[in-house]
Amino acid sequence: MKKKSFQASREFLGLEHFPYGIDRSGQFTRNIAQLLMENGYAYEALDNGSRLPATTEEKLFVAFCRGEREAQSIHEIAWQQFVKKTTQIRACVSLAGLGVSRCTNYNEGDDEY
Repeated sequence: MKKKSFQASREFLGLEHFPYGIDRSGQFTRNIAQLLMENGYAYEALDNGSRLPATTEEKLFVAFCRGEREAQSIHEIAWQQFVKKTTQIRACVSLAGLGVSRCTNYNEGDDEY
């Protein structure tokens, strides 16, 4: 019997980053949100090393997480989008009384703070 990649025992909602859930955040397409909800705990465990890869697809995913290869599979693209959205820092500047405000998104590791 062939093992299925990215099996997770429960649904990943990402409530610590998206209070209404990944699927209601408006940050992801329906397909990406569905993949994250179904496989997010597996992605996270493979990324942080608390789970060893069991299939070739999972081994390639771990190599992607380590920066050894670019995102190619839909699973890698989904996790890449999630990580990017959850490590983004939003900086806002407001000039009181002038009605001028500007917000910029930064990713962790950017030098332009």
